[in-house]
Amino acid sequence: MLEFLKWRMGNTGMAPGTLEYRGRERDFPVHLVHYAYSPNSMAETCIVKEAGKPELSPSQNHFLSLVGVHDADTVKAVGEWFAIHPLMLEDVLSPGLRPKVNEFEDGMFMSLKNVSYDQQSRRLKEEQVSVICTPNYVLAFQETDDDAWKPVVERLRRGKGRIRGSGPQYLCIALLDALVDRAMDALGGLSMEVEQHEASLSVSHGEKELLEIYRVKRDVIFLLRNVLLPTTEILTALRDEETFPLPEEVRPFLGDVSEHSVHATESAKVLHDILTSMMDVHISLAGMRMNNVMKVLTIVATIFIPLTFIAGVYGMNFQWMPELQWRWGYPAVMSLMTAVGLGMAVYFARKRWF
Repeated sequence: MLEFLKWRMGNTGMAPGTLEYRGRERDFPVHLVHYAYSPNSMAETCIVKEAGKPELSPSQNHFLSLVGVHDADTVKAVGEWFAIHPLMLEDVLSPGLRPKVNEFEDGMFMSLKNVSYDQQSRRLKEEQVSVICTPNYVLAFQETDDDAWKPVVERLRRGKGRIRGSGPQYLCIALLDALVDRAMDALGGLSMEVEQHEASLSVSHGEKELLEIYRVKRDVIFLLRNVLLPTTEILTALRDEETFPLPEEVRPFLGDVSEHSVHATESAKVLHDILTSMMDVHISLAGMRMNNVMKVLTIVATIFIPLTFIAGVYGMNFQWMPELQWRWGYPAVMSLMTAVGLGMAVYFARKRWF
């Protein structure tokens, strides 16, 4: 999850635009799927690199999804087919990048994060996705084989709603909406963990519980700082009509996705604050527990101070001590020590010191 801090390691001295994959090793086969659709039809085709550039009919809209960017040769070939600038392809092959959006001559390039929450391992899974949107097609790159665009593809296959009858810009917004929805689902999974830790806060104050709270907080920070905030910035930038001109019928949907992203961002901030407070409460409760233990030990030690003094006096081996020859000396001393101990305990109890 810390690829954003180390993605440049080992690449010092490389020229800008060098096409080399800089992420984790992947072993699944790279595949490119071409969805050609119109209001009344859709064709789904798997494209192989050797077959060359797919035919893009002007009477249809086109969505091309490349799953797996660890094969730099395939990414380079796709870039040559569609005349994509090498710097954009370099960003596609660099998974540690912060999400961003750039405008070029006839479209825009976006680098984004796809996150999901694994219920079994209770961990966030993240990958970088890149989207190129032009008036003629949408080209998307995924780092892993996690199907980020499944809801959008299912809508294309069903042919219901406005997605088939709208252009590539609407499809691009649908892809952004899918990423925001997945981030919201991940946030929901983390919030369930927070509720569980909050419920056990009053009974568990161990190191394990504190480390679990820290882990959840770390995931929330990553989700907030590296996913939601940059995505909100991108959506806000896309609403700038002068910089990114979009059809008027598409803009309301972009605004809706932007509002969802803002809501997710604010929810993550609230969750972060709650986790911070939980860590503070956890540390405070642990401190109070330690203070209570130390208070009891101090009271016990204080009670035994006069008792130790009495025992020390009568434990001295002097020959001429009046009580040594007294028949009731031992019971009297023990009674005195018991009375002193009980008296001090009663006094401390009335003072509410324990």
